[in-house]
Amino acid sequence: MHARFFTVVLMVFASGAAVLADDGMSSDVSTQADGQERVVDLSNVPVVSGRGREMREVLELIIDTEYCGDATMEGVTQAAALHGNAPVEGIGFVRPTEEDAVAVLCEMATEEFERLSASGAIHTVADIGRLWKMIALLGTAKTGQSDALAVLWQMARQTTGEWERNVFSAISRAWIDLTIDHGSSKCLELGRYFQESRGVDSKEFWRYIDALGRCDAFGRCPTERDSIELSRFLIQASEVCERKETAGHIDHCAAGDFYFHPADDDPWTNGRPKQGLPGWKGSIQRKHLAERFTGSDIVIADSLKVRAVAELATEDSALTDLREVYGDWTKEEAEE
Repeated sequence: MHARFFTVVLMVFASGAAVLADDGMSSDVSTQADGQERVVDLSNVPVVSGRGREMREVLELIIDTEYCGDATMEGVTQAAALHGNAPVEGIGFVRPTEEDAVAVLCEMATEEFERLSASGAIHTVADIGRLWKMIALLGTAKTGQSDALAVLWQMARQTTGEWERNVFSAISRAWIDLTIDHGSSKCLELGRYFQESRGVDSKEFWRYIDALGRCDAFGRCPTERDSIELSRFLIQASEVCERKETAGHIDHCAAGDFYFHPADDDPWTNGRPKQGLPGWKGSIQRKHLAERFTGSDIVIADSLKVRAVAELATEDSALTDLREVYGDWTKEEAEE
């Protein structure tokens, strides 16, 4: 990539003088690394619309543009470029109409997925790089979400255990980002599918659980009812898993404080932690999960046994039984 291009990008964004595309609005508000809002002009850059060759070419350029780490931390990303808020190498600022862009991106992602499926070139990060970017962009859609979800669902059902695990991370994160703000039921459809079809100890399910933490799913649940549904799902999985790797992913997600939002004043440092399952810390369920894997060969410093040392040293009577908080999820599972 061209270093000078990205140096200019950072200079432009730092000055707040960027001129962005417009589809009827005269200005937009973006957030700088220091948390201050910056108003930028959106009136002079052409809008790309339609679902033909021009839109596809613009999307290809967005996917192929690589931003350096400093630019990414300043919010100069492919997702920003898709929404007209970052320059694209070779053409500068452009704003695709989102409804058309999402529709074409769905077509492109499906084609790339089918190409990889037919070729067998699906075992390394390099092989799936373009597909990963397309999936990530679908996860930012504000319109055409049902079409994006349909494509993600098709991929989830057609992938097999031979696929590189980052594919499942990308699918899960995009799915959660598109659904969790609207409630937990749709969000959990993918997790339940992976659990039922691939197994609770599959890498597909691990990546989904990890994505719940990365996407701050508990912090984004719109209602208490959604938080309860998500909690019951995770607790139930903790009681039936049989591999230490699964237990580790579940505990990272349930405990929270493992993934962090960027700090408002410095995007290179950790800000507030992403939330976990309310009540998990200090619960009988966490203790029992750790006890099940105490004799395993976990030796890394952040093992479940080490993280749950307080629960392991406490009598059950002094710990919270989450059944008293969330009800008996095993009865609900039997009814379903």
